[in-house]
Amino acid sequence: WLQGGYQYIGPEFSAPGNWGLAASWINPTNVEGGVGSAHVHLTRDCVMSAKVADYHAAYGGLQHGGPINSPLGDGDQLTNYKIGIDYTGRAGYDTSLSYEQSTYNLKNHTATLTASGRPTDNLLTIGVGHIISKNTTFRVLYQYDEYADKGTGFGVVDSAGSVVSTQVSAKF
Repeated sequence: WLQGGYQYIGPEFSAPGNWGLAASWINPTNVEGGVGSAHVHLTRDCVMSAKVADYHAAYGGLQHGGPINSPLGDGDQLTNYKIGIDYTGRAGYDTSLSYEQSTYNLKNHTATLTASGRPTDNLLTIGVGHIISKNTTFRVLYQYDEYADKGTGFGVVDSAGSVVSTQVSAKF
């Protein structure tokens, strides 16, 4: 299936829970732009998915007499791509692999950064789950994150890191 639309999230929007991700940016605000996703069943057990979001700052710099609570300013853009594949095996295992990239185009109109530029944030995620019983699952997830600031001062410095997590879920 295919899905597309236009998304607007105001600069001061806040709500409990999770309304979205753009690589390492959880619950982005002050963004608007086109979004789309696609899911294709390659086989009965294998699904490929892709998502794209092409955001720009909904409001820039100073708005209504005060600063906007957002890392994006006037003229800034964020493009986020994610592609993944999920496979559910017959032996009680499921696996997933995804790659995500966020590319920022920062104009630095308000001179709050070191320089204008195009920092990038890349995520590679690998997951394996084992179905212990019809109610219980054990999962292991590995994620590698790499941020390249490219001299903008947006994320302060280049960084890279990994995380491993485990989860046991039991449904009653």
